[in-house]
Amino acid sequence: MICAGIDLAVRRPSALCITRFPIVTYLGFVADDELMNMIRFLEVQVVAIDAPLSMPRGPWRKVDVEARRMGLKVLPPGWKGMRKLTEKGIRIKESLERYGIEVIETFPSAVKVPLVHAFPEQKDLLDSAKACSVACAYAKGLARSVKAEDGEIYYI
Repeated sequence: MICAGIDLAVRRPSALCITRFPIVTYLGFVADDELMNMIRFLEVQVVAIDAPLSMPRGPWRKVDVEARRMGLKVLPPGWKGMRKLTEKGIRIKESLERYGIEVIETFPSAVKVPLVHAFPEQKDLLDSAKACSVACAYAKGLARSVKAEDGEIYYI
């Protein structure tokens, strides 16, 4: 199974981690067009995106409220700074799904198990590796989720 994690960015290249578990195939920063091409070329089957993948009616989705009740640290997609990220996440999700790639939503603190901090000054790369680990856990049926009518967020 080939999985990927994306720490999505709006104004700069996004961080991408691709793995054929347990070997990391790619870890770096990519522009949007390269992101799509790499995921398709490397035949990724599951992608976890560190960004909201559905738009709320107000600042918070019901799934965000439920996640916060559980002690998970998620940001509201309706906040001004998060809206563009959410819109971009939705576009990328829809594009990937057109190619039959499964896409799930996650967030950086979703990973409660420690990862090796080989790149501590590159928080975005670490976040993409965390998202990738959620995608791998999801693919193996080991991820948990919080779900509401307006979204589902995965964590491990």
